[in-house]
Amino acid sequence: MKPFNLEEALAGEPVKLRSGRKAYIKYSLKAEKVECGVYSEIQGYVLNERNQFLYACSWTEEGNYYDFNSEDDIIGMWEEQQPRITLNLPAPLKEPREGMCFIKWGMIYKSNWVKSTPLKCMEQERLKEGGYFANEQDAQEWIDAMKNNRA
Repeated sequence: MKPFNLEEALAGEPVKLRSGRKAYIKYSLKAEKVECGVYSEIQGYVLNERNQFLYACSWTEEGNYYDFNSEDDIIGMWEEQQPRITLNLPAPLKEPREGMCFIKWGMIYKSNWVKSTPLKCMEQERLKEGGYFANEQDAQEWIDAMKNNRA
């Protein structure tokens, strides 16, 4: 996580709170204003999970809320999460079988391996790396997943 940077936050970059929420710092008050009844130098607001205003908040220049280890403490600069994709695909083979298929250069090939012959070195390596599939349909599902599941 990128450490808290007051200058970047004052320039409009969001910050991350200990609670995991996103917040924005709008302005910083001088120390003499703090002595006149404002609790902290930095003023801003916190957003909910839908990026909507939740409540106003204030912090010290170090990003601390008034409590010790508060959920509203600033712990760093906000970083957008990269989207994730969950796939449900047939598992590659762990043991060789006749009729197994493999993918090479985006094409599906049927192996000519038969039980009566040992696997060649290249075939053993491909099996160990999860490169053989039970049938063409299983291999095609992997190709489709790689082509179509971009966030």
